[in-house]
Amino acid sequence: MELQKNKTKTLKGFTLVELIIVITILAILATIGFISFKNYFSTTRDSVRVADVKTIFDGLSIYKIKTGKNLPPDSSIEIQAGINKLSIQGEVGDGVKGVIKLGGNGKDPKDQRNYIYSVSKDLQKAQLMTYLESGENINYISVLPKSYAEDITIDYINRPIYIYGDKLGIITDENKTPIQYTYSSQTGVDLLDNSLKDKELNTYIGGDVGNGGKITSTGNVLAQELEQSISGSLSCGETTYNGYTIGSLNHNQSYNYTKEITIPNGTQNKQLTISCINGEYDTQNSTETITSTSCESGYVPYSNSCVLNKCRGSIIRNATSNATGENHLKTWSYNENGGECSFKCNLNYTYNSITNTCEANTKTESCLSIPANSHYNTTNSITQTWNGATWVPTNLSNYNETSSTTECRFSCDTGYHYDSGSNQCVGNSCSSPTSAIHAGLTYTLGSQSLSHGSLVTITSSNRAFGASPSAGVTSAKFTYSCNAGVLSLDSTTNNAGSCNSGGYTFNGNYSSPSC
Repeated sequence: MELQKNKTKTLKGFTLVELIIVITILAILATIGFISFKNYFSTTRDSVRVADVKTIFDGLSIYKIKTGKNLPPDSSIEIQAGINKLSIQGEVGDGVKGVIKLGGNGKDPKDQRNYIYSVSKDLQKAQLMTYLESGENINYISVLPKSYAEDITIDYINRPIYIYGDKLGIITDENKTPIQYTYSSQTGVDLLDNSLKDKELNTYIGGDVGNGGKITSTGNVLAQELEQSISGSLSCGETTYNGYTIGSLNHNQSYNYTKEITIPNGTQNKQLTISCINGEYDTQNSTETITSTSCESGYVPYSNSCVLNKCRGSIIRNATSNATGENHLKTWSYNENGGECSFKCNLNYTYNSITNTCEANTKTESCLSIPANSHYNTTNSITQTWNGATWVPTNLSNYNETSSTTECRFSCDTGYHYDSGSNQCVGNSCSSPTSAIHAGLTYTLGSQSLSHGSLVTITSSNRAFGASPSAGVTSAKFTYSCNAGVLSLDSTTNNAGSCNSGGYTFNGNYSSPSC
């Protein structure tokens, strides 16, 4: 029974819508991959084409060295201007390949066409042409062929041209199809024929890759241009080069063309001198010069540029510009009278040419007056230096007991001391003695303090004198003065003495007998 259930179980898969979506996505991815793959190989094939053309031309050159002329092309037609034969245009067919012993098949790696080949009528000039795939947008008749190796119909008109060899001229119709294919049923093409003289044709004389030095003209004009190209005297048409608009020039003609360009902080006029050499502008030997430079305000022309019109370097310290103007070619320099990029030293500075510095001036200055009862400590004059704002050190005298020869200082005379409040030297005070001698007697005094310049009289206590019975007592007056800490006794007087014993009187003698 269980086995039967398993047999009847259904399996789930993709729905039709899901399958369509998956297939569509895969198709898109495949298309993108193919286009990328195709573009990669188109560049590779272009490299093969260029290498083939150069190898073929080398083989033709060797043949010409040996024989003195080039091989005529295969499947060719003659290009004529009336009865005048100009060139022979065809292709590098099996005949040419066999003579020059070209390895490989020597054909376009994609469309398997032979390369285009043209020679001058005297077989002295040879030119090759191929169609490239890259460099421009290339359209094909079939974008996605049935198989990659299947031949693709060539759309010449949208393919870049590559020309190699001598300057000659390979002709195509207006669709860039080589003229021998357009007129394959004919053995020759007369550019002056009524059917062609007014018909526009292309001639590729060589030059830039992609354009091939293309000249588009009617048949009768093309005949003249082809003759000039073969003879090496082709004129050059209008073009642009490196920003210049170049007009038409004759062969070997030179001309000067100008353009204006913008440079930092200004504009510049340039001149191109270029020549026309057989239909090509000789850019290799052209010369370009700068004819003028205009600069914005504050800038000047210098060395093909606009530079800030400022003096070089900078003004030294303690100096000021006295310049009449600035010049970017000059450096700031000292000139008391002024000039371009000049400076002078500031007030009270002197220029030292050896060190290129402005040095502060110095001077000897007397010290200002000092207070009474003081003296300079030690000099009464100093050397001052300018600091940019004032002279230092100051010549104002300041009290300082430490001597100096570089600053104005004073100290007080002996017996005087400095009073900072009054900035004066004040005399020192004195103290009176505790005892003094007068007339041989020592008196006891009460000590007092005397200020500078003061005067004081001190009366002593009683002093016993003499011996009994003639003993007595007496006192004295002492007058003192103080000057700068020095005490002086100005005068001494005695008071009347008195006797101790009755009946005795003082006889004026302070020693026995006194009473």
